[in-house]
Amino acid sequence: MKLRQCLRDLNTTTANTVGTIFFNVARVTCFTYNKTCHHTQQRCGGRFHGMPPYFQKGERPTDITHEIGLTLAELVNVFLRESYLSRK
Repeated sequence: MKLRQCLRDLNTTTANTVGTIFFNVARVTCFTYNKTCHHTQQRCGGRFHGMPPYFQKGERPTDITHEIGLTLAELVNVFLRESYLSRK
């Protein structure tokens, strides 16, 4: 969920492309984890909830891997490089 929010917060072409490919094309499933625990319990249970697809406002799902000519690993590297450079 942190990666998804990080990509949305960056809101760059690269971040949106990586988010679309990572979550929609490669279909990597993102989950949220809600821990239900009372302080009197020794063991705690939890629930996983699936997250909706990654889309920007007004966007429609497409398969864009063939259009950009990069593998998912290459796209992630581009995103990480852009994210690192934007922090300097």
